[in-house]
Amino acid sequence: MIFSAGMRAVGLEIDAQAVRAVELKPGRSGVQLRAAGRCSLPEGAVSAGVVQETDAVADALHQLWSDAGFAVRDVVVGVANQGMFMRSITFPRVPRENLEDALRLQAGEHLPIPLEQLVMDFAVLDEITGEEGEELYELLLVAVRRDQLQRTLDALQHSGLRPVVVDASPLALARNLEQSELAGSIVLADVAGGVTSLLVVSGGQPVFARVSPVGLSSLNGRPGDDDAPAADDREAQESWARELAQEINTSVHYYLTQTYDEVVDALIISGCGSRPDVVPEILEEALEMPVRRLDPLRRLAVVRDDGIDWESDASDFAVSIGLGHRAIEEGAG
Repeated sequence: MIFSAGMRAVGLEIDAQAVRAVELKPGRSGVQLRAAGRCSLPEGAVSAGVVQETDAVADALHQLWSDAGFAVRDVVVGVANQGMFMRSITFPRVPRENLEDALRLQAGEHLPIPLEQLVMDFAVLDEITGEEGEELYELLLVAVRRDQLQRTLDALQHSGLRPVVVDASPLALARNLEQSELAGSIVLADVAGGVTSLLVVSGGQPVFARVSPVGLSSLNGRPGDDDAPAADDREAQESWARELAQEINTSVHYYLTQTYDEVVDALIISGCGSRPDVVPEILEEALEMPVRRLDPLRRLAVVRDDGIDWESDASDFAVSIGLGHRAIEEGAG
């Protein structure tokens, strides 16, 4: 379930290039990073965010847990593919105990495929009054394709891991920021190996998400062993960054046509695809808005040396760290 509470757990991202995981724990001085690691995947094991080879992913997860020394086998796993849908909607304020049943009856009005093909969950963001005085809920509706999710769950089962929370990866990005940083209207984009997860936050609330098939592997030609972007071909990087800018611009334009927001104030990028210096330069020029990289370590009091070059690679773990924060925020620590 996307909004279920979980036990102490490891934040887990399954990407085309690698599986990445982070175990956080609360401490006296703040949230601490207890352990972290990643393990590369063979080409084709994950495509566009969807597990294609269950055994290959399970083997990588088993290796990752062995190498990183995680203390638990419960995971908060992120989902980021084009079979994931997120909508911010208003809904009549029925009694809370009847809300789920009522929402399921009308979910087809908000989702592009039949509900029986989806696993759906929701969260109440606010209680508001409509223009004509009607009492409404403001809801965040999230759904994933049942068949695609099952492949992820099968890989976890085969590796001996227990999913206590299934979360939408775009939502994890916002947990790396303080609430004060989410004012106005901002876009967060995690450029991973296989896909780009995009989240729009307006007034501190997540309101729109999309997963684009443009990831770092479309620059490199195939997944790499260490999340590293092709370093030397600036012309190729510029061309790819402009393609990425077009994808982000299309999503932002669609969002703005559906809401009362007139502009987006800033773009915050993360992921292995955000590393080349040309990426923020091209995005800022093409989108005509401020662009900066996300530092997911800023909310952590202690970061262990796990053989990861955190100075250069921290942004690669933005999703898994955000998923780790989810575990703690749900009382999982």
